[in-house]
Amino acid sequence: TGIDEIVLPANAFNGLSTLKSVELSGAVTVGENAFSDCTGIDEIVLPATVTELHRYAFDGWTENQSIVLPSALENVKLGYCEAKISYYQTAD
Repeated sequence: TGIDEIVLPANAFNGLSTLKSVELSGAVTVGENAFSDCTGIDEIVLPATVTELHRYAFDGWTENQSIVLPSALENVKLGYCEAKISYYQTAD
């Protein structure tokens, strides 16, 4: 059997301020508080495979950080987040 979906669980990197980058290839869901207070990351680009972003996934991010989301993202619940948010086009 194959893997149906990859879920980054709640609190996966919560509070890990020394984290500088992460690659989420194949991820489908980003859990609640997954990247909360990860102040060491300047930018994160979520792959087109991500369809669900749980609340507070990027809680505590500042205006000096940026999050790039796929345009096909179906369910976004950012909660409190001051990061720069942008979208990129995905092939349908």
